[in-house]
Amino acid sequence: MKRRNRVVAFVLAVMLFTVTAYAEKFTPSVQQKGAPEIVMVNDQNGNEVIAVINDASGKEVAGVPAGNLQITPVSESAQASAEIQEMLENAYKQITDSDNLTALVSNLPDVLKEMKWDVPAEALVVRDLFDVSVIGESKDLLAQEGNTITVRFKLGLASDEQMLTLHNFESDKWEAIYGAKVERHDNGDVSVTFDSLSPVAFAVKNDSYVAPAESGSNGMMIGAIVVVAVVAGIVVVLLVKNNKNKKNQNAKKQEQKVR
Repeated sequence: MKRRNRVVAFVLAVMLFTVTAYAEKFTPSVQQKGAPEIVMVNDQNGNEVIAVINDASGKEVAGVPAGNLQITPVSESAQASAEIQEMLENAYKQITDSDNLTALVSNLPDVLKEMKWDVPAEALVVRDLFDVSVIGESKDLLAQEGNTITVRFKLGLASDEQMLTLHNFESDKWEAIYGAKVERHDNGDVSVTFDSLSPVAFAVKNDSYVAPAESGSNGMMIGAIVVVAVVAGIVVVLLVKNNKNKKNQNAKKQEQKVR
């Protein structure tokens, strides 16, 4: 009986693992990650700054001193202001509650085509989630009509590694930032230009993604059911074999007693 219980427990564990594996969200755990490092740059006067604010024509308005820019990863949202904490928690919930990034950015398939990124939206995972904000005079300058801010992130991306920037610019509204607003650097850094600042997510291709063999949302679940069925079948065979062995052993014992 104890052996049978162990076998049943094993089956349940395999079933739970299988269903869990197939039900994984597209978002890896970003709650334990720190914020991406921001790279200092030089403004037009040669001063070292943390970011640069430009006007609508692309002309530099001012550099942002290091103390005027704050970056907060979702892992540290509890230590941030109430406003930033709420924005990060809402952004994280929207990501984890979605089946894929198209639920956040409806035109994502078109964006991926423009980027010449030959992957489906469901193959993308969020690797970073953080809030960026500016304070003081820099905040007032960025708030002026048409002004933008460019921030350089140290991401260590390989030259052939694609990355998509997502910006939660208002409540449950997201946008994809790409094209001329994103500059890749030879050392793996990425400079991103924002119209405003709030929660930001970096998405990359999930290397472990495997396209479902069957179209539709049931393809992965069917695969899970097949795996569970195979395991269950093996267990049934083991249980039947175990019962037969017990019967044979009991029969031999009875035969020995008769002798």
